[in-house]
Amino acid sequence: MNRALSVARAASAGALLALGVAACADPERPAERIVLIVADTLRQDAVSAYQGFGKTPNLDALAKDGQLFPDAVASYHQTTMSMAALFTGRTPSLETGNRRGAIRWHGRSWCGISRYRPALLRPRCIPDGLPTLGKVLRARGYWTMGVVSNSLLFDAFGIRPGFDEWIEIGNVPLRGRRDAKLKSFPTRAADKVNAAVARALDGRRDDHFFLYVHYMDVHDYAMGDGGHPRQRYAQAVGRLDEAVGQLIGMLEERDLMDDTLIIFTSDHGERLGEVHQIPGRGGHRGNPSFEELLRVPLIVSPARFDPSRPARSEDVFRMILEATGIKDPRPSELQPEELLVSETEWQTYRRGQWKSYWSRAGKGFYLYDLTADPAETLNVAKENKLVVRRHRQRILLLARQLGAETTSRTLTDQEIARLQSLGYLEEGEVLLRDIPPNLPIRKRDALRTPDGLLGRIGLAYESQGANSTLLLENIKEKGYAWNVGFRNGDRVRSVGGYRAHTAAEAEQLLYSVYARVPVTLGVERNGELLYITVPPDWR
Repeated sequence: MNRALSVARAASAGALLALGVAACADPERPAERIVLIVADTLRQDAVSAYQGFGKTPNLDALAKDGQLFPDAVASYHQTTMSMAALFTGRTPSLETGNRRGAIRWHGRSWCGISRYRPALLRPRCIPDGLPTLGKVLRARGYWTMGVVSNSLLFDAFGIRPGFDEWIEIGNVPLRGRRDAKLKSFPTRAADKVNAAVARALDGRRDDHFFLYVHYMDVHDYAMGDGGHPRQRYAQAVGRLDEAVGQLIGMLEERDLMDDTLIIFTSDHGERLGEVHQIPGRGGHRGNPSFEELLRVPLIVSPARFDPSRPARSEDVFRMILEATGIKDPRPSELQPEELLVSETEWQTYRRGQWKSYWSRAGKGFYLYDLTADPAETLNVAKENKLVVRRHRQRILLLARQLGAETTSRTLTDQEIARLQSLGYLEEGEVLLRDIPPNLPIRKRDALRTPDGLLGRIGLAYESQGANSTLLLENIKEKGYAWNVGFRNGDRVRSVGGYRAHTAAEAEQLLYSVYARVPVTLGVERNGELLYITVPPDWR
C-alpha cells in the first residue's frame, strides 16, 4: 500500500492540530481503521441486543464484542438533518430566531445548518466550509471511502468532499408514483451495496482507512412480504443484519479486522402503528418526534467509549474524531443530556426523564414523563409547571441561538491560504468557526473587512470572556474608528450623532442605550460604515 501517502497526510494532520485541534488525552492509540455503518430507518427496539422484536444475530455478536449505548438518539427524525449532524457535529435546526416561525423546507435548508452558510457559497445542503468527517479524517491520513445508497445523500448533499472513493448505489426517484419507487428499491439493496464495498476495499490505496456504508433495506421495508407493516419491517431488519454480517466477513477475509473500530447506528427510527395523544405524521415524518422516531441503536466494537453517556447523532462525529486521537475544539451547541428537534410544526425538547412538545401554531404545550409513560400517552404539563417553565425558557433560548439568522465568522485570508496549502480545504472553500452563541450576528449585519476583523473580534471574545471594552480594543488595534448606534428596522442610526474617541467612551455609550434596543457597534474605514449588532441580552 502507498504508505508515503499516509505519511504526507499525517504531516498535514499535524499542521491541522497546530491550528486548534487539540490532541486527545485518551491513552488508547488512534484506531488504524474506522468503519461507520448506518442503517437507514432502524429503530432501537428492532435490534435483539436491545431486547427488541427483531432477530439480529450479527449485530448481537458485534455488541457482545463491544458495547451498547442504551441512550442513543437521532438528532432528527429525518435523514438529511440527522446525517448532517453526524457528519459535521452540529445540531440541526429549522429555527429562525422567532419561535413561531420555521425555515421553509427545501433542498438548501433540509440539513438544518443554514446558519453556517455565508453568502456566495455553492448551493450544497451542507455548506462547503463546514468541517466534515471525510475532510477531517483525510487530513488525519486516512484513506476515505463512502458507499451510499440513499439518494438524499448523493454528491449535491455535501458530505462527499474529503472522500477519496465515493460510490453511489441505486436509482430511486425522489419524487413520483409510489409503485415506481417500489420497483426501483432493489437497485439499492444490500447485495448491491456490499458488492460496491468489496470493490472499494480491493481498490484501496492504504490499509489505514475510514469506510462509511449506508444501507436502505430497513427504510425500504414496504417492498417486503407479509401483511402488517411491523412484519415487513422485521423481515427487512433481518436482511440488514445479514448484510452487516457479510460486511464483517469481507473485512475478516482481507485480514482487516485487527485494530478496526466498527461503529453501527441509524439515522432515525420509524412509526409502526403506535398511537399517541398527539396524532403526528406517519412513517418518519415526525411533527412531533415520538420516541420510536428518535431512539436508535448505537454499537461500538471493540469497546472504547463510555456507554452510559447520552449519545446523539452529532456526538457520533465527536466519537469518531476521538478514535483518531483528536477532539473537536468547538463547544457543543446543546448540553450533554438534552435534545432539541426543531421541526416545521413543533419544537420537541428532551432532557432526562422529561420530554415536551410545543406547537408553533399555538396548539398547546405537552409534557411527558418518559420513565413513567414511555409510550407518551399522558400529558402531565399541568402537574409539573416548574418543568414546563424550564423547558419553555430553554426552547426559547435555543431557538435564538440556533436560528438561521445567526451566522459564523470566516477565517482570515491567511488562515484560508494555509489550510488550502495543507490540502484540508479545496480551492474556494471557507472553514467556519463558531461565534459564541450569546453574541449572535445576523447575516445582514455581518461585519466584513479585508483582514478578517470580525474573526479577530469573535476569537478574542471567545477566549477572554464577555467584555465590550475588549471588543472595542480589538478594533482600536486595527486603526479603525468606531461608531455606536441603534437599529431601527434595517437602518442603523447613531446615538445623538455621538462618535466615541476611546474604548472607555464607547463602552459607556453601549451601556447608556435603552436596554431593549439592539446596540450597533460599527467601524469606519475609508468613509464606509461596517457594523455588527449586539443584542440587548448580551449586556
